[in-house]
Amino acid sequence: MNKNILKILGTCLIVAIIAYVVDFEKLLASFSNWHFEYLHYLIPLTILNIFFEGYRWYVLFDPLNRKNLLFLICLPWESAFAGMFLPGTLGSDLYRVALIRQNHSSLFDAISNVLIIRILGVVALVPFSVVALIFKPSLSENPVIEIPMLAFLLGSVVFILVMFLNVGTSMLLKVAHFCPSSISKMIQAMLFYQKRKKELFFSLVVAVLCQITTVFLAFFCAKSAIQDLSLIDFFAIFPIASILCLLPVGINSFGTQEAAYMFLFSQVGILKEQALLASIIWNGFKTILMLSGGVVLAIRMLTKWPSNSNRGKV
Repeated sequence: MNKNILKILGTCLIVAIIAYVVDFEKLLASFSNWHFEYLHYLIPLTILNIFFEGYRWYVLFDPLNRKNLLFLICLPWESAFAGMFLPGTLGSDLYRVALIRQNHSSLFDAISNVLIIRILGVVALVPFSVVALIFKPSLSENPVIEIPMLAFLLGSVVFILVMFLNVGTSMLLKVAHFCPSSISKMIQAMLFYQKRKKELFFSLVVAVLCQITTVFLAFFCAKSAIQDLSLIDFFAIFPIASILCLLPVGINSFGTQEAAYMFLFSQVGILKEQALLASIIWNGFKTILMLSGGVVLAIRMLTKWPSNSNRGKV
């Protein structure tokens, strides 16, 4: 059976389960209590988010060629539009690989670029989990929240040790020697960034700034649906929900995020109907942003900008 059909069936199954467990009267009541005033913060945060999202690519991959900044700001924006039609939030990464590949001698370079950016984004979410555990230690009593948090922290520590302190590099190279050619090239392409620690560090710093805007965008969307939502609770929940949305379960993570929100918010005493509304608002906002990325893509295709001659190496 075609994989895309399986994704569609997966999405339908998740939506059916959500529809079965949700009390629609409570959901409609949550809609009637929707507080629009929190959405006023979205515009300035969105502008900052788009800039930081593009600038972290710029810092890591093209620190000298300043004329590429606008192109790299447009790259994640328009790739979000392309990701609307592909499974999971990783769908946008496929578009990024294809676009960056046009200026790379190796497919593995393009894949490693996108993968490093993705990993830095995950690592940049860890501080929110740490803050949540510091200011609300009781969260550690819930294994549903504690175990994913500790897994993120451990993974981030391993990434930092390998990329910044070169721990385990020789072992990874030995492993690469016995791996299939494609995996070996991927490992070597990833380890290349050990030689660019300064760019890697500043890209991580910008990724943290980017995630700050993302977290608060999602928080204000959720706060408009859940008045008594604690910022600390949201710091604990959002990173876990974001990772779950990376799973290629459905089309553009539709249904996955809703299920994740309903399950995770219930761990801190939030009604599943309120959590569902928070997810719908957040998804609605992201959809508007993705569609605007389609406009950016259309403009770029019509103007044929940037041309290969002035785009430079990304």
